[in-house]
Amino acid sequence: MTAIGEDLSIGIKTDKKNSIIVEGYSDYLYLFAFKKLLDIKNELNFVPATGGDTPIYVGSILFGWGLDSLFVLGNDRQGKNVRKKL
Repeated sequence: MTAIGEDLSIGIKTDKKNSIIVEGYSDYLYLFAFKKLLDIKNELNFVPATGGDTPIYVGSILFGWGLDSLFVLGNDRQGKNVRKKL
C-alpha cells in the first residue's frame, strides 16, 4: 500500500479522484512540485510506480478499486511498451 502512496495507518481510501500514475518517484516529485508552484487547487493525486511495467500493476489495483486513473509515461521504448499493454 505504501508503494502506491496510501497511508496504512488511516486505512484504504478508494474515494480519491484524479489519480495520475507516473512511472517513477522522480516523476512524482516533479509533478507534485509543479502543482505547488503553480498553486493548482484541483485535487490531483500523483501515484508513483517503480518503473518498468509497474504502472500497469498499480493501474490494475486502482481500477479494481473502481477508480479511473490517468497515466503519465515516458516517450522511450519502455513507456511505449507499457502504453501498448494498457
